[in-house]
Amino acid sequence: MIKEIENNQRTESYLFPTEFADLRIQQEKESAIRLKKRKDFLGRYNYLIRLMVIFYLKQGYDVKNEAIHKALRNYISDRLGLGETNSNLVIYTRHNLKYN
Repeated sequence: MIKEIENNQRTESYLFPTEFADLRIQQEKESAIRLKKRKDFLGRYNYLIRLMVIFYLKQGYDVKNEAIHKALRNYISDRLGLGETNSNLVIYTRHNLKYN
């Protein structure tokens, strides 16, 4: 899995190696537990971000904060297999809910 991440050009822009994954995984799990209780779209969106971050941390990588939505778009499309159109729709919907 790590080789696959390292060889994927799209992930290089938002992932970086980390040595402190255990602490971050615990923090993200605690946050995910709180967010799982929320039933609104933004709560679910943030929950999905936590799951994605945990996934990458378990691979030895962390996600750059400034590229979290780009990372999520690719995660939804590639890892969850929902395709580029659906991943763009999720990001677009989040943006509209948050800023309109």
